[in-house]
This record gives sequence, structure tokens and C-alpha cells, in this order.
Amino acid sequence: MPIAMIEKLTKTLTTLGLRKNDPVLIAFSGGMDSTVLSSAMIELGYPVSLAHCNFQLRGADADADAEFCEKFAQQQQVPLHLRRCATEKFAQQHKLSIQEAARELRYSFFAELQKEHQFKAVLTAHHADDNLETFLINFTRSGGVKGLKGIPQKRDFYYRPFLGLTRRELENFAHKRNIIWHEDASNASEKYQRNKYRLKLIPQWKEIEEDLVSKAQSSIALLQEQSTAFEELLEEKLSQALQFKGDEEILDASLVKDKSYWSSLLRYWLETKGNWDYASLENLWQSESGKSISVDLYTIYHLKNHYYLKSKKTEKNFVLKQIDLATKTCAGLKFLQLSASEFPQKPLSTEAYLDFEKLTFPLSLRPWQAGDRFKPLGLSGTKKMSDYLNDIKISGPAKKEQYVLCSGKEIIWVVGSRIDHRYRVTNSTKTIYFVGTI
Repeated sequence: MPIAMIEKLTKTLTTLGLRKNDPVLIAFSGGMDSTVLSSAMIELGYPVSLAHCNFQLRGADADADAEFCEKFAQQQQVPLHLRRCATEKFAQQHKLSIQEAARELRYSFFAELQKEHQFKAVLTAHHADDNLETFLINFTRSGGVKGLKGIPQKRDFYYRPFLGLTRRELENFAHKRNIIWHEDASNASEKYQRNKYRLKLIPQWKEIEEDLVSKAQSSIALLQEQSTAFEELLEEKLSQALQFKGDEEILDASLVKDKSYWSSLLRYWLETKGNWDYASLENLWQSESGKSISVDLYTIYHLKNHYYLKSKKTEKNFVLKQIDLATKTCAGLKFLQLSASEFPQKPLSTEAYLDFEKLTFPLSLRPWQAGDRFKPLGLSGTKKMSDYLNDIKISGPAKKEQYVLCSGKEIIWVVGSRIDHRYRVTNSTKTIYFVGTI
């Protein structure tokens, strides 16, 4: 029933922390899912903006999608951000598949809009059926527990309020509200793996298993809970066995190599640093002293039950800049001391407002490194920089050029993105240290 769907959505939005006056951006394709989400959010009174990418891959059909999105936005009297993407060219330049290129272009567009307009959240219309399809895709890719936990309902500023709803509930709402959408013809093609599951496998499975999607959601929720708990265990064990010395990470394998989680710990440590032969890594400690294994950017060697991870970056590629109290400008940034009264009501995420008293000078401005962690503003715990950059959908080339501003060994600002929560301006702040672009 449509009322039940609205009630479920309202409850989810409250759980996600969205208030009625919070501006939101909706990833809008013009299809049934995103049109229902947009219509429901407008009905609930949220300040809605829409974003549509024309990937220029389906000729007139893609243009028709964009035209529908423009017409819908005009009818609903909401802003539409429309971008035409040279997807094939981007894929060739960055050696990506068309699907990977479209994903990078789409999410970089959303992130750009979120920064510019300070949306509280970017909403996507993924629902429970999508989650089941994602589960099956990751299952065939040997994704482990991390892959099987499905789509997260909230990651950084991306929210998915429909994950607890089925496609059937969305369809019922659309028909009761006489909502018109524009069907993407590619959804009926069995060319794509996801469509094969959607059109062939899952319908047959539903004939065998009653209420399949609901039962799958319960299992996925349990996997998400267990995956989070396991990652916390691995993080604790890794922090006990890992130390940093200069540009090396040193893992004391003697503390963990006989544990049941040894293989998982290696993956947790190294998965963002290249495509490793984990079977060889697990047994590296048994080989002759000094033997190494390398990937594109890193080398691991072992000595006396210790694994040494070293970056292949050369000194000339690593630019470190010192920022002292006299520095006014550096690397396209300006540095100012402000009074607490000058703190804006809505500070931009592209600028840094820091508590001056908490800083240790000189500050350092450098490229981010593997192993870096910080505490993103608004979050209770720390986060790996690599995970954070993935969460905000920074593209591969841009990721390599991301800089961080540090006080001592602690990251205080991911330049242009987010400050560390511990250095935020509070009611007790007397002096603000401001950093922004020139």
C-alpha cells in the first residue's frame, strides 16, 4: 500500500538523520525507482534537487531520458543538474570498462554538486531487489564476507532510503499515484549480468522460495553486522602488530601468523595497496630471509618474522611543504588567523576552519599515503584515508593527487574535502585557523 510505503520511508529518513529542511540531491535517471523516490521526497516536503548524467551511449534513447528528466523537474518545480559525459573517451583515457567509466563520472558529478551546494545527502534509489542482485554478483566474484554484505544504507553523504523496500512496493506506489517514468530500454537486455539475474534467475528462485527478497534482506543485514564486527577485530589486531618507521610499515608476523584470521588480516592490511598473491604472502615468513613480493607501487619483504611494506614512490615524487605561523600562501592555499566570531553559520567543506590552540606548528602539507587515517568531521571513529576517498568517489587520477594538511603526525584536513573532527571549531575556541583556496 502506498501509505505503508510512505510511512516506511519516513521512518527510514528519521533513522538516517534527515530533517524536513535538509536539502537533498537525488540521483535521477528518469526510471521507475528514482522517479518514485523523487516524487515521494517532494510529497514529504523535502527541499529536493535532481542530478542526471547523459552518458551518450544510447544515442536518441539517452537524449530522450534527459528530456524526460528536464520535463519532470519543470513539472515538479525543482532544480535539475544535467551533465553530458563523453563516457567512451573517458573509458579509453583511463583504461576502464564502459560501466566503470560511467560509475566514476556519475559519482564524481554527485560529489562535485554536493560540495558546491552543501547538500545534506545524495540519495540513490537502490531498493531491496537491487541488494539481492548485488549479493549474487559479489557471490560469483568470491567477494568474501565484505562483498556479501550488500549495499550499505549510508556511506559518507550517500543515503539509500529505499533499501528496506521492495520493487513491488515501489511499483504499487507509482501506480496508485499515477506516476509516469521513462523506461531505460537497456533494462530488458540480457547483455548485462545484473539483468540476467533480475530477468531469469530471481523469478525462478521466487517460485521456490516464498518472500525471497524479505528473507534475503534479513540475511544481508546479519552479514553487515558480522562484517563490521570482524573488521573491528582485524583493526584491533592489526594495530597491535603493526608499527610505522619512516616510509615503511612493519608487521610482526609472529603475533598473528598462527591465528585463524591470519589470511583475512593480510587482506585487510593490503587490499587497498594492490593486487597481491595472498597465498604466497601467507607463507612468506617461511621462505629465506629477505625474500620479497612486489606489486605496482609496493614491495613486501620479510626478516625474522617481520613483514616490511615499502612504497616504491621516489623522493622526487613526494612533495612535502612546511607551513609555519608566518606562511600566508602556499600551493594555491591561503592561511589566516580569525576571531571566533568570524566562524560562518554554514562553513564550506572545501575550506578548513580549525581550532588554532590545538595545532602544532609547523604544519605539513603532503600527498596522502597508504596507512593514513583520520577522524572525519561528524564521525565517532577514525577512518582509513583510502576508504574515505573511495566513499566520496574520488576518481583514480584525482586520488593520486589528493593532499592532506597535518599537525604533527595527525591529519587535520583532507584538502578540499573534510577536516578532522578533533580539530573542529567549538564553543570554547578562541582563535580560528582558516585555510582556503586563493
